[in-house]
Amino acid sequence: MDNLKVNNLTTFLPAKDFKLCCKFYEDLGFEKTVDIGDSHRYEKDGFGFWLKDYYVKEYADNTMLCLYVADVTSWFEHLKNLDLHNNYNGLAKIFSEPHDEEHGSVIMQFGDPTGVLWHVYQGT
Repeated sequence: MDNLKVNNLTTFLPAKDFKLCCKFYEDLGFEKTVDIGDSHRYEKDGFGFWLKDYYVKEYADNTMLCLYVADVTSWFEHLKNLDLHNNYNGLAKIFSEPHDEEHGSVIMQFGDPTGVLWHVYQGT
């Protein structure tokens, strides 16, 4: 037990409409790297998650992720250009524009078509 090095940590995200969520994440810029039927692995810049064709409302409503990026404004503009309301059946949405947090970070929030909440922070 001398080597407790962690090489990666990942999560599984629920998908109420699996096909729509796959489209959403691919449009967002994530690449599908593994497809095992009811689960897909999505990655961008060496980081990723599993999307699962499985939905429990209580779980989905309490799932949140933090994404740390170089430029929050670029992500905000990209999300706006995706026309979330029209392209994802009114389910995906931007909850806030980039804004300063009291501890000095710049942050914005959006939700995927299942309701998973993403906090997008500028920095590491």
